[in-house]
Parts: sequence; C-alpha cells; structure tokens
Amino acid sequence: MFAPNATKAQIEAGLKWLELLGKAPQFTDEIKENEITNYKTDVAGKHVVGGKELQIWTDKAAIKARDELRSKYINVNLGMFKDYNENKATLKSEEPVACQELYKELDKVIQAVLTDANADPKALLDKAAANFQKDVLDKQ
Repeated sequence: MFAPNATKAQIEAGLKWLELLGKAPQFTDEIKENEITNYKTDVAGKHVVGGKELQIWTDKAAIKARDELRSKYINVNLGMFKDYNENKATLKSEEPVACQELYKELDKVIQAVLTDANADPKALLDKAAANFQKDVLDKQ
C-alpha cells in the first residue's frame, strides 16, 4: 500500500489520511463527522450511496456503526445489489500480468461504449486485445 522507500513519517501521514477518509479500523467521532459530510455531499451531487461496502477490518462495532450511518443516506434500490450484499458475488484477484496496462486498454473500451451510441463493443474489445497483445504481452 505504501512505497517500499517511504519514510516512517510518510507512512504515518498516509495512515492518518486513511483515518480521516474513514478507511481506518476504528470509527471515531471525527471519522463519523467526516463520513456524514461526505454522504451529504454525495447525495447532493447525485452520487450513489449504496448499502454494504467491502470491509477489510474486523472490528464488529466499527463495522456496525459505519453501516448504521450509511443506511441513513442510501439513495439507490438495494434490491439491485442483493447478490453482492448476500455475498453471492465471486471476488476474483486482479490479473497476474500487466494488470494496469490491461485496465488502460479496457478503460478506452468502456469510455467509448458509454459516450458513443454507435460504438461497436466487440470491435472495440478486439482492438483492445490486439493492442494489449502487441504493446504489452509480446514485449515481456
């Protein structure tokens, strides 16, 4: 998560930043106030506030407090997230080779499909696969 050459001060600053973002294991009053502000901003900006979030921490009290707070700001139909919320979704690890380079190619496809009504997804995916093969895999 942190650069291997990060100093102790940089790591501590990064951990404090995660705490301020509400991504730390604890759920302090300061984090709660930040989360409330973030949820209000998200709702006002018409951003999605959904149900459960993927939890990496295990403190059940903190998880419960976060879930209870978020539940006050949910602005989507949670029925559409049923499989995910019931943990029926299968999580998979990232691609083992040149993952970010692959995402770069796939991002272009997604962007084109979302912004161009005439986009041809199959042709775009074929082009992305060819580019990824030529520009990344063939060079390894």
